[in-house]
Amino acid sequence: MQNIIRKLGGFRDEIKIQDTGKDITIPVAILHGKDDQIVPCKDWVENFSYIHSQQKTMYLSSSDDYGSPAMYANHEQATIDTSFTYNFVANTFFNGVGTEDNLDWRYIWYALDSAIAGLPVDKLTFDMGKWSDGKDVSQITTYLP
Repeated sequence: MQNIIRKLGGFRDEIKIQDTGKDITIPVAILHGKDDQIVPCKDWVENFSYIHSQQKTMYLSSSDDYGSPAMYANHEQATIDTSFTYNFVANTFFNGVGTEDNLDWRYIWYALDSAIAGLPVDKLTFDMGKWSDGKDVSQITTYLP
């Protein structure tokens, strides 16, 4: 997907972490999805070092379609509404259709609530809960450092 975007001219206002990362000195939590095809998690391995904060962690969610609503840990994991376009377009170009789900409630919004409360965002622990039959939902892992 990144190659397609680049061939089409990329994004108009591309921001490069190599340029901006040196000014980031506050605690950082990157909340990423394992199945993100637009920005694959492996791309962060090199780029993570450009963030100059001494307190930084990259967390990784996993897709889990065992129950309902299913969770898709892709580029749309934090998007709750893609009704501005057809589902086919959202699936093809945005890596999924945005829905409100457990990834919002227990991952993205929990991390935001923690940051607002002043908790150390580089040391978060996530409880993703259980499906209705008691099976554990796929857990969040620490990807970097």
